[in-house]
Amino acid sequence: MLDPLTAFSAAGTVAQFVDIGAKILSAANEIRESATGCTVSNGELWQLTEHLSDQVEKLSRPIRLPGVSGCLTANEARFEAFCQGCQSVGNELLAKLSKQRSDKKGKWKGLSTAMRVVWSKNDILRLERRLQGFKDMLNTEMVMGLRESMDLNAIQQSERFNNLEVKTQQVLAALVGQQGSLEDIKTRTYALTKLLDRTEVVVRQQQKENHQTRKLIVDLLQKVQDGDAPFANLSRIRGRRRLETARTAEGEKIKKTEARIMNRLWFPTKDDRKDTIAKAHQSTFQWMYEVVACGSKPWSSFVHWLRGDGSIYWIAGKAGSGKSTLMKFIHENPKTIAELRQWSNDRPLLTASHFFWNSGTAEQRSYGGLIQSLLHDILEQEPALISVAFPSLWAAEYSKQKRSSIDLEKDDGLCSISLNELMAAFERLLTQQVVPTNICLFIDGLDEYEGDKIQLAELITKCSSLSTVKFCVSSRPLIPLEDRFGTFPKLLLQDLTAEDIKMYVATKLKENQRFEQLLLTEEDSASQLINEIVSTANGVFLW
Repeated sequence: MLDPLTAFSAAGTVAQFVDIGAKILSAANEIRESATGCTVSNGELWQLTEHLSDQVEKLSRPIRLPGVSGCLTANEARFEAFCQGCQSVGNELLAKLSKQRSDKKGKWKGLSTAMRVVWSKNDILRLERRLQGFKDMLNTEMVMGLRESMDLNAIQQSERFNNLEVKTQQVLAALVGQQGSLEDIKTRTYALTKLLDRTEVVVRQQQKENHQTRKLIVDLLQKVQDGDAPFANLSRIRGRRRLETARTAEGEKIKKTEARIMNRLWFPTKDDRKDTIAKAHQSTFQWMYEVVACGSKPWSSFVHWLRGDGSIYWIAGKAGSGKSTLMKFIHENPKTIAELRQWSNDRPLLTASHFFWNSGTAEQRSYGGLIQSLLHDILEQEPALISVAFPSLWAAEYSKQKRSSIDLEKDDGLCSISLNELMAAFERLLTQQVVPTNICLFIDGLDEYEGDKIQLAELITKCSSLSTVKFCVSSRPLIPLEDRFGTFPKLLLQDLTAEDIKMYVATKLKENQRFEQLLLTEEDSASQLINEIVSTANGVFLW
């Protein structure tokens, strides 16, 4: 049976071969037809030739892994014949290109004249038709077949997969673990091929290093016994340096890919609303972390919810009751993380927040801004999930890494991500199993969302049905939200903050010299004044 990663890698090699071959024929035709005004340079033709040579060499490799014997299956034989057909065309292209070199340094003869001698119009048309045939097969039977065979379990059991580093395994699982359009499959297959080519060079070098290390140890032991221990093995040191250089270079390519996607998720006002919210006054809101909910009004224990399997906790309260301040307080409080870890057990715990603001920018009050903000926060904590959430975008950005930094700056790589892409990425992130995680999301101000609040509440409810996802949300007690969240653990903030307001008022009044005098001379009057202020506040608590 054909190894699944070998199938993907070969399909990607064919895709690259077809693209490069088409560019060479286009260049050949342009050079042949133009005596002076040709836009193709010697350097560009040289680079295309080098790339073509690389792809032809890959197409000549066996489609089976070493050690696998027996006759080829019908699918394997068909696949091999397809690769051999591509290889045949590639060799013909290379043969024609080699005739135009004038010396061993690779300089080209007069391009226009040489093209007319080596390339006939019929040659170009014939090769173009063959390449188009390969492309058609790739677009229909082969890639469609790959889409049907995207079995993550089979890939993870592959010998090639097991030989890769964990980081590379996670990326590969993300690239093949999602369905998509034909163009998506092609993009990911192309990137997968490059990733395998680059990382397996490192793996092969590592295996070679391990073999050399074992041999070196044996030799050293023998020579020590003979009283003739050698000096440092310089070639061994150089080999290690080459291995480390290759590993570092591949790591940098992946980091750049991830950074470009993160830049597209970030927006300037992402944290503005949260940053403008006042910090909770000292010692207030501590009751949130009491194991048993106490007070004259009933409310659900927040600690029990953090520790348990509860999906949604709703913090309701009238305008000005301090909901946003409380949300900021609990999201940033280490006690929240400590209690959540009892829920996540040994799985990595990720948290993210978004604070709606109806007076802010479009991102601060919209659904797209919510999803974009949450994705950015989660992926920033666990970059391995970037390729999981955005497999096609990751593949496209990774495939650009051979291009110069100037070209990358000129392209559209930093354009915004569409709402549909964001929604699909968010769903993939919450349901993925490549990197096991538990996620708790804090969303403040649902009543300040500019869209349909019922739809937003239904989305939150749907996502919270996953056992690895929790939502802590806050809003005014609007009827549509009460209908959706009323049965979940909750609290009504203005019923629970009287002691906090009293503590805050007393602290502020004691900073006033006249109140200090009143406290010394008429303590009962001073206490009555504090109580009247708390009563008049009626739960409104603005720091």
